[in-house]
Amino acid sequence: MEQSKSICNWKKKITTVKISFLKILCLIVTIYNSLIINSIGQNSNIKIYNATLSLKSNCQLGEGAFWDSERKKLWFVDIENSKVLSFDPIKKQSLTFTTLGKKIGTMVPSKKEDQLILGLEDGIYQSNLTGTKIKKIANVTQLGLNQRLNDGKCDPGGRFWVGSMNTDNKSRKSNLFMLTPEGKIVSKLDSVSISNGIVWTKDKRKMFYIDTPTRQVKSFDYDNKTGMISNQKVAIQIADSLGWPDGMAIDENDNLWIGMWGGSCITIWSPERNMLLGKVNVPAKNVTSCAFGGENKKTLYITTAKQGLSSSELAEYPLSGCLFEVQTDESGPQMTYWK
Repeated sequence: MEQSKSICNWKKKITTVKISFLKILCLIVTIYNSLIINSIGQNSNIKIYNATLSLKSNCQLGEGAFWDSERKKLWFVDIENSKVLSFDPIKKQSLTFTTLGKKIGTMVPSKKEDQLILGLEDGIYQSNLTGTKIKKIANVTQLGLNQRLNDGKCDPGGRFWVGSMNTDNKSRKSNLFMLTPEGKIVSKLDSVSISNGIVWTKDKRKMFYIDTPTRQVKSFDYDNKTGMISNQKVAIQIADSLGWPDGMAIDENDNLWIGMWGGSCITIWSPERNMLLGKVNVPAKNVTSCAFGGENKKTLYITTAKQGLSSSELAEYPLSGCLFEVQTDESGPQMTYWK
């Protein structure tokens, strides 16, 4: 009996050491990334870009950037003002429609049909391209009081994924959902706080996902046939000094371009190495999402927000809420349409 207790105690000690080691390792990585960002400008290995104004969209909370190569335009949303916006960079024209007075977290167009799928505050809707015909196609019954749908995208199989968030700052009460081809809502993750960026790798075997308050990017093994995810891991731990990770895009090399709320930038990461590769400076404090677009998909379009800024911060960042762009050395894949 005493020997059994001794073995049990040793196992507990070993487990405690393992957990402590992982915490220390995570802290070292965070400090390393923080030092790297502070040395940008002196480190020639870090690529620096500077974004310029693309459109004075004047969004309260711009989000959900999606490049539509079929129609050669960028779609994005203004959550707080319940608007869907589209921008033609060749004609320099933009169109806007409102979404029934309901806040919209994200949208994805259909490739073949002139339709959009919308993640509104209380469920999933279908719309034509001008917003004159909008109807609900799925109730999200798991949404509780003070919750709404937020960011989302379609996976490589064309299934629509959208997460929720609490509007009363309560943590770990929200979910990441998937809309099945049969029209059912399935919860893929729970205990989420603010569901945000989501992307998939070129080989369709990995999914990356952001729950903003964790300051982490999680990786999952992904099965494109079924939409199943497994083997959750922390791929990137982001230092506090960089801001809060929001929406993101993925390039052809499977590196992640992450909008930093409060950080005035897009940060560029290798998720395989948990390494910061570069930065896009943006003349707005709250950077919310991005998408590769244009003829060769080397133009990164960037949405921003005015929400949460003081009058002095708005004076410092007068273009907050506008759409920005930057020409990059990398290209992005075509984002998946809703099927």
